[in-house]
Amino acid sequence: MNKPKSGCKNLYLHILFVILIGGIGVQTFTSCSADVDETPIPPTIEPLSIAPLGVTAVVDSENNIIVGWGFVTGATGYYIYRSTNAAGVYTLIGSSMETSYTDSDFFLSPGTTYYYRVAAYNNEGIIGSQSAFTYATTLNAPNDAPADVTAYPNSTSSITVSWGSVTGATGYYIYRSPLDDISTSTQIGTSTTNTYTDTGLSFGTAYFYTVVAYNSGGTSYSSASIGVTLLSDVSCVAGSAVTIGTQTWMKTNLNCDVSGSRCYDDNPANCETYGRLYDWATAMNLPSFCNSNSIYCQVFPKKGICPSGWHLPSDEEWSVLIDYVSGGNTAPAGTKLKSTTGWYDCGPSSSDNSYLCEDEFGFLALPSGSYSYGDFGGAGTCSGGWWCTREDLSDRTCVRDMRCDWDGVGWDGYQKHDLFSVRCVQD
Repeated sequence: MNKPKSGCKNLYLHILFVILIGGIGVQTFTSCSADVDETPIPPTIEPLSIAPLGVTAVVDSENNIIVGWGFVTGATGYYIYRSTNAAGVYTLIGSSMETSYTDSDFFLSPGTTYYYRVAAYNNEGIIGSQSAFTYATTLNAPNDAPADVTAYPNSTSSITVSWGSVTGATGYYIYRSPLDDISTSTQIGTSTTNTYTDTGLSFGTAYFYTVVAYNSGGTSYSSASIGVTLLSDVSCVAGSAVTIGTQTWMKTNLNCDVSGSRCYDDNPANCETYGRLYDWATAMNLPSFCNSNSIYCQVFPKKGICPSGWHLPSDEEWSVLIDYVSGGNTAPAGTKLKSTTGWYDCGPSSSDNSYLCEDEFGFLALPSGSYSYGDFGGAGTCSGGWWCTREDLSDRTCVRDMRCDWDGVGWDGYQKHDLFSVRCVQD
């Protein structure tokens, strides 16, 4: 057998079978590989010389916290650590191959400040130093329930609900119930504004609404319930009008023949002179049960049975009229608004009457009378009264009245089932 060469790294023995003439012979020889060192050379490792810089934390619209930082040379990924104390223990919460990480609100509590540090790592398992901390505070749920909630019928099948803004809210949930009982309410929609229109409703049905503010931190308490009943489809015709100061009023009392209205003494001729008399629920175009119950709906302007473009005056709108015609209450308003004729012992200064009725502005207020406790009274003689929208109690509300023997405009609370006149004011 041949000896290996000096310095031969690997020795191999070869056996060769040779077919010879007359038989088979065997020949052996050896060989060796080149003298090469095959030890692996380790790759060059980039040192993680610095901690991530520019670390930031911001809260997104869903109350997640997004942590971001600058790229670190040599890093193949980053570890993110979190604490609830700037100087406390930071716990590893995740890793990222990018330069950002989203901390899900599933793990976060509303109204809590969280602190973050970031460290780079590479494929060799080397972890660099942690960054300086950054922090962000998750949102709290809105503190206040929506206030000033109103509900107003737009037609025989839709109601618009509105409310005041809530600090910190990003939207609102709207709930509806057939009863004034929040436990029976169902969410019907959301809104990112301060209004919501509910459609596809039934005429003559009462609906009650509540509103809840929300943001990514949670929800507020519910608002107070507001109820409203859809308007009937009343079509009344507007009469002539007169502009007094900044307001435009009808010159005559409303004479719209609807169920719940009557002529004085049930005489149609009196309707032609004085207009019709209405109970309050009829004037407001509400179900009759509202004459003995609060309607939960103080919305102004209130159209009621007034023609399109007009509405029942509020108590405040009556006050604006009175203040204007009286020159800031320096003169009696009643004398300025009452017709020069039709009142008992009341007329212009040129007459021999005991009291002044001068109709200085063309308002043409007449003694249209009223109906109360089964009796008509006052028409054509000494008294007239007009509904306003304000409720005082569940069964009483505001009437503005004038008398032949008094020069002012009165304010009284009457039973809602009494009958008085309606004067509409323009929207």
